[in-house]
Amino acid sequence: MSRVFGRIFLAAIFLILMVTSGQAASGNQTMKLKDVTLGKIVVVGNLEFVKVGDNKYLALRSACDELDVGESVTFEYTGGPQVFFACAGNTYKIELWGAGGGGSEVASRGGQGGYVSGQIAMTTMQGLYIYLGEKGVYKTSTGGNTLNHLATYNGGGKGQGNGWSQGASGGGASDVRTIGGVWSSEESLVSRIMVASGGGGYSVYGYGSKGGYGGGLVGGNGSRSCGGSGCDRPITIATGGTQIAGGDGISGGIQNGSFGCGGNVGANSGGGGGGWYGGGAGRDLGYYVGSGGGGSSYISGHTGCVGITSLTDTTPKADCDTGTTHHDCSLSPTGYSFTDTVMIDGAGYGWTSERGELVPMPNPADSNSYYGSGVGHAGNGVARITRLI
Repeated sequence: MSRVFGRIFLAAIFLILMVTSGQAASGNQTMKLKDVTLGKIVVVGNLEFVKVGDNKYLALRSACDELDVGESVTFEYTGGPQVFFACAGNTYKIELWGAGGGGSEVASRGGQGGYVSGQIAMTTMQGLYIYLGEKGVYKTSTGGNTLNHLATYNGGGKGQGNGWSQGASGGGASDVRTIGGVWSSEESLVSRIMVASGGGGYSVYGYGSKGGYGGGLVGGNGSRSCGGSGCDRPITIATGGTQIAGGDGISGGIQNGSFGCGGNVGANSGGGGGGWYGGGAGRDLGYYVGSGGGGSSYISGHTGCVGITSLTDTTPKADCDTGTTHHDCSLSPTGYSFTDTVMIDGAGYGWTSERGELVPMPNPADSNSYYGSGVGHAGNGVARITRLI
């Protein structure tokens, strides 16, 4: 049995301001609200609140989102954060699909998004904040009119094109966090415990290139197209994000991906895909243009991943690198982690601590169906939560 959730977080629960000198009861303790950490659920009288910023709290319902064993809820793209209140004592399977890069409708030239899943056991009621990536934008133009394809929601990098060189934006990542707020705020980004990568945006100049696929531990590289006298020159391409760094952008690294964000283009090329780290962006160098690289995926508890040092330090954990075999490297500083993890990139390959064989990617449209071999997710991001216990 399945239900579809499409509610926008701030529309479901209202924003209030509270005085910092007030007090709240949490369990058997009483604390001053100014000492409450972001994302913490506190009780004032018979009401519950979660802290989302300085002196800002959101009123919660007193009950969690109760599901029957075997029942699932599906979250679809809304352009804003959504929330699922996990019940204490329950175990859930969470699945995420990252968004495809712009151009997927044109000979599948946008990089396709990745897929991740895992099981998580909840010991307390916790708001899990769902951020779903927006599919990259691609539109043609006539003549020399420039089209700026703005960065897409949840980390897809900006694309740009004109009548001769159409560049699409990258697809946004899909993720689960323990702290809500504006998607790009560092306070929220550092609380990500699961990320499905977005694909890179494509660019065309006479001949088509292809956006890099949304990655497993590493995102796919963007390809390039060329026209004119410079095609025989050595060139670089936009690379995919990894577990510890954003992908390199074309030409001097000025359009690199970063933590949570794909690179933005300089001119007439494809943007990088969003992810744990975003992919690099393409660039128009006159004789060729390039598509963006794909972002990387992340799961707290998936050996091979690299978490951040702390909730106040986004530096990758010391002595940990992409593909590490040390399990502790993967763990999020939030304290939440997953078991029975699955990671499939947008090209259809499964990942453990390295890239493996082709694996059919589940299709979010039907819990019992799969995409074809070598096919990733091309649309907006999707999330599905199923209660197991």
